[in-house]
Amino acid sequence: MIKKFRIIILIVSIIFIIIFLTCILLKRKNNSKNEVEEFHNIEVQPEEEVPETSNYETNIKLFLIDPTSGILTGEDFVLDARELVDNPYKYIINLLINPPDSVKVESAIPKGTKINNCVINKGVLTVDLSSEFLNSSGTNSIYSIVNTMSQFNEIDSVIFRINGEENDQLKEKFIKNI
Repeated sequence: MIKKFRIIILIVSIIFIIIFLTCILLKRKNNSKNEVEEFHNIEVQPEEEVPETSNYETNIKLFLIDPTSGILTGEDFVLDARELVDNPYKYIINLLINPPDSVKVESAIPKGTKINNCVINKGVLTVDLSSEFLNSSGTNSIYSIVNTMSQFNEIDSVIFRINGEENDQLKEKFIKNI
């Protein structure tokens, strides 16, 4: 008789434990479901759109040739920062090749020079240009690019490539000379 009683108590205890654990699990499930519903019911406010006419200007010094002295000189320019989003290095070197008509300075880079690529890696900007770049005399065309690009904190030096190849005249890493 005592043995039957122990078995009944054991069975009732097991049933009670199962019911208790089931209740706890159901409660947790409902709480999670409520949290998910609360999360989905949060109203997200969109960020305020900025009109296209907003002023996003940044200043940069472009190193170009002063036509009266023939010396490489730094000229301050105000640029639309939105133009610098995709590839700021390429954009700025394009300005060095083709300065705006409104300026009184000239490009030190030979006409017809094209930019094939601009890549930065560990502080070194590699500028790959077309062969027209080799038509320059002196180092003004090199330092027009080097001095201008060295304004970027991430650029320590510049290496030049011509049509993807190393050139004997441009083997070294160039650093700002002023």
